[in-house]
Amino acid sequence: MSSKIRAITTGFALAFTFSQATFAEDGKVYPATMCQGSLVGNPPITYNDGRQLKNNSTSNSAVVVCPVIKDNVFSNAGLNEAYMRYYKANSTGFLSTLYSYSAFGTANYVQYKSDFGGAGYKTLSFTPISSYNQGYYQFIAVIPPSPTSTKSSVISYRVDEN
Repeated sequence: MSSKIRAITTGFALAFTFSQATFAEDGKVYPATMCQGSLVGNPPITYNDGRQLKNNSTSNSAVVVCPVIKDNVFSNAGLNEAYMRYYKANSTGFLSTLYSYSAFGTANYVQYKSDFGGAGYKTLSFTPISSYNQGYYQFIAVIPPSPTSTKSSVISYRVDEN
């Protein structure tokens, strides 16, 4: 075999090897700007600053819905793990729930996490969750109010599909 053909064959083999390793874990990080929050109030209770979704209110919690894109709608393999990254301005509770819905909107697989600790940048971790064939996932988060100029917010969320 000529050295040129050997080099091309080796290149294809390496590319194939790296492509398999690259796609072994199917994880995605979503910006909180994909989440939908309440538009109630003047100004609205939620505010998207381009990096995170903040709760503008000094007295009310904001409920936000964060969609997850499912790669294989026919798979029922589920998620390996999931994370919600957020900032809390005080010790008021931050709540997040991860749902797995059927194609008809019925939620059966649910995980609920909460944080009533102090202020700071934090992450809630979710363990494996089942899926429905042709179903979908979403997070619902409750962002606490912040009586300060630094507002509580959702920063990003991540899911790793099986």
